[in-house]
Amino acid sequence: MKSGRTDNTAFEARTDVLTYTTPVLDRVQVSSGAFPRYNRNAGTGEPRATATTLRAADQQVFHDPAHPSAVILPVREVD
Repeated sequence: MKSGRTDNTAFEARTDVLTYTTPVLDRVQVSSGAFPRYNRNAGTGEPRATATTLRAADQQVFHDPAHPSAVILPVREVD
C-alpha cells in the first residue's frame, strides 16, 4: 500500500463464530493495532517482538460511489 492511493484489500477474518437470533448491527474495526488486545504493529516492518521504532499510521475506508466498500459475511443455516 502507498500513501495517498486507494487499494483493494481482501483478508480472512479470525475464525470467530457469531450466532444471531434476531437481526442485529455488527461493527468492523479497522486499525493498525490495538495493543495489548492484539499484537502491536510498529508500522516500520521491524520484527514485532524486537521493534524499537514506532510509526503512526492512518487508515481510511472509503464508501462512496467511486470507492465502494463491502463486508461479506458467510451465512450458514442452522439445522
